[in-house]
Amino acid sequence: KLEKIDEKIENFLAFSMSNEGEDDFILDVRATWDKLDKKRLFLTASTVYFLECLFYHPFDVLRTRIQTSQKEVRTKEMLRMIKSAGLKGMYTGFTPNTIGNLPGNMVYLFSYNFFREKLSNASNSTGGKQPLWVSFCAGGLADLSSNLFYVPVDVVVQRLFIQNAKEKQYKNSLDAIAQIYRSDGIKGFYRGFGSAVVTNPLSSGIWWSSYEYGKEIFSKIHFSRRNLNDKVVEASTAAQFAAGAMAGFTMVLATNPLEVAKTRLQTQHFMAINAKSSETPYFYRNTLEALVTIARKEGIRALQKGVVPRLFYSSFFSSFSGVIYENVLAFSSKK
Repeated sequence: KLEKIDEKIENFLAFSMSNEGEDDFILDVRATWDKLDKKRLFLTASTVYFLECLFYHPFDVLRTRIQTSQKEVRTKEMLRMIKSAGLKGMYTGFTPNTIGNLPGNMVYLFSYNFFREKLSNASNSTGGKQPLWVSFCAGGLADLSSNLFYVPVDVVVQRLFIQNAKEKQYKNSLDAIAQIYRSDGIKGFYRGFGSAVVTNPLSSGIWWSSYEYGKEIFSKIHFSRRNLNDKVVEASTAAQFAAGAMAGFTMVLATNPLEVAKTRLQTQHFMAINAKSSETPYFYRNTLEALVTIARKEGIRALQKGVVPRLFYSSFFSSFSGVIYENVLAFSSKK
């Protein structure tokens, strides 16, 4: 085993030294925008998205309940929340969340690949060797393009997530939509939109730039060369897996305070009506006021509420997301 490790290290060093003064290597790009079969991409991505939601949803419900609570939620309280909700409660809002977010997810996926290629061409980058700002901007633009779909669904499902199971204000998602519209009109579905426009594109930009950077670094370590004279390196599955986990971890740590503020802004009207006697209803005019008020009244640690479940599911699912994303693109390429 030690001999094999030494051999890998020697190969890696030899590979790195052979490219001194030049770009280290070119990461093999599996599919470009014009070579993608858009219909196959849509069908494949939709199927994968549904399967991801089956695992992801309970963590999203837990994260929302923790972030809307004004009390400090420790592990014991988290477990009590899960036990109290039960399996059915942890999947509350699953149907509207999954179906409602499908258009936004497809717009996001198509937009990211479109913008990444256009920006990559504009930067004169070669293959997978591209500046970090390309992935960051492509991710941000993709999220901006899809926020018109995401935010109304978020507003509806987050209210379903946090309503009392024994004293439900909404019978189902359609009833929630009707009540929100009667109470606030169309603008009611875009509460917290300003915060979403700040938080979501930033999260997306950080994730994609971290992922592409990580994929490049980990591929260099775990490279697989076609022949001794070829500088093109294929991204290994292990590199994609590691890069995805790193991207999820980085994104959560960088944006959790903004996520807390966004969740509060989107649910504050509902929480004001349904506030418990032990809790004072909160109302924030914008993201900055939410951040400052939460830190002042609940302590700076309150801005990290929900970070544990987010770190767990983001790192876990992001690790698979990188691998799945690359394979979805490969499968959707025109033969």
